Amino acid sequence: MDYTSYIFSNPPSDVNTPILIDASKPERRLTWKEYASGVKRVAVGLQSIGLREQECVALVAENDIYSAVLGDGVVAAGAILASPPPNASRRELVAALQAAHVDWIFAEASCLERVRAAAVESGVGAERILLFDPPDGEQGVQAELTDEQSRRSLSALSSSNEEKYSNPNTAKSPELLIASRLFTSGTTGEAKAAEVSHTATLQRLHDSTWSSGGFLKNLHFIGMHHVSGTTVRQRAAAAGHCSTIARVQDPTQIVDLIKRYQIQSTMLPPRTMIAISRLLQDGIRQKEDLDSLRLVNVGGSGIRNHALDEFKGMLHQEAVLQPVYGSTESGLVSRRQWTGSKEFSSEGFVGTIARTARVKIVDPETDRTLGHDVDGEICITSEGVFNLYCGNEEATNSVFLFDPDGTRWLRTGDKGRLSAKNEVFVTGRYKEVFKVGTEEVAPVEVDSTLLDHPAVKDAAVVKTPDRNDPAYNEVKAYVVSESGVDVTPQEIVNHVAENLSAHKAPTGGVSFTESIPRNAMKKVVRSDLENIPTLPGSAEYLTVET
Repeated sequence: MDYTSYIFSNPPSDVNTPILIDASKPERRLTWKEYASGVKRVAVGLQSIGLREQECVALVAENDIYSAVLGDGVVAAGAILASPPPNASRRELVAALQAAHVDWIFAEASCLERVRAAAVESGVGAERILLFDPPDGEQGVQAELTDEQSRRSLSALSSSNEEKYSNPNTAKSPELLIASRLFTSGTTGEAKAAEVSHTATLQRLHDSTWSSGGFLKNLHFIGMHHVSGTTVRQRAAAAGHCSTIARVQDPTQIVDLIKRYQIQSTMLPPRTMIAISRLLQDGIRQKEDLDSLRLVNVGGSGIRNHALDEFKGMLHQEAVLQPVYGSTESGLVSRRQWTGSKEFSSEGFVGTIARTARVKIVDPETDRTLGHDVDGEICITSEGVFNLYCGNEEATNSVFLFDPDGTRWLRTGDKGRLSAKNEVFVTGRYKEVFKVGTEEVAPVEVDSTLLDHPAVKDAAVVKTPDRNDPAYNEVKAYVVSESGVDVTPQEIVNHVAENLSAHKAPTGGVSFTESIPRNAMKKVVRSDLENIPTLPGSAEYLTVET
């Protein structure tokens, strides 16, 4: 079955139930009936202006409840949705538009100037740039539109006659029909667009229900362009929950929204979870502010066991804290309730394998399958795995591994292991792991250790040439210190050496900076670190003081 048919054939018992709410204007909301009508009207409108089946439509906009109407309207018209990050620079937008082979673009007013400039370089004609102007939305920069452009906007398309709608997806093969092109996390530099079929979309939707339980009042603040945003709006469309959509990123505001709307479930990047823990520890907010929560999924990057223990202790006794693991390419892979670090002898636990997936660990050099409790590259197979990278055969071929029987495995690039109880542990990233001497360093492990220091607000590490031989490496740290707290580079080096092996200490230097470049899921964009400005007090090439 195609995604559109599934959504329209599974309405809630009460179609007037809200499924999406604007966090900044709670009176601004969408019922399932309004959503379904809007999707059909947008689809009819898109077809009327010349959108062809399997053309790609990009949406460049901040979080908004009507992104669900436009996004699913695009798919209902037989086309493909792509959502570049709304804060992307012109250069990054060009790369994204080209990677996804975008044919049409919707942009909110505040993004129009950048989008128009990027469209010129990407070969998208001005007549194919449309305004995303949802009803009663955020007031952006006033857009200067021609009469023709005014007729090509979300509001104009929404005036179409929904009675004319006919689903073009029904006669197609859902495993080959593409619903979305999702941009990879961007932590490795090259922009790639992962094509996700209707079959994979439905599998991911069912998996999200498995991982999220039956809690109806959800909060989503991560960018809607991210794969998690796609899942949240699709689960709302499937009447799986009512999601409150926010544009805030500040941890204090997130806690306030949880308390204000009595939120039951949410997804937290580890960095945000740690920041909320500190707010409660410092008395800026109270544990009781989180009392309504019953499920917190944590994922997107590495997190230390003690940080999970700490946050679990701040939640209501009936709340479930759940590490989850997945990716843009794979969908959900694993999840499980966190019951405490006493159960695990090592770091990196991200749950047990989803019932619809299979995981194996291989030697990244020989592709030989490894046994239990042995580190190797995590590989995944499931119906939720993406089809291919749009227009990038080389990248597609490099990311898949085939068994003799034809089973296709996604190579995640993640370093980890699998226990006999189907527990998945992620211990690093092969594309990021480097050696100091003969010993490996997993940056995510050092990042997490740096964040344990009370004077460190944010941090990330990379490799830098060894002081004596540029053919070798040392660790270099970029650190954002807590306001009003003094810390020296030497203290940073010693802190890591005291908690990890000495070769993992940032002896290659400690650069203080105002911010660490991160993507929507708060993963460090390490390729950007060397270009960020450093602050006074930074130092290069230190030694561990024991």
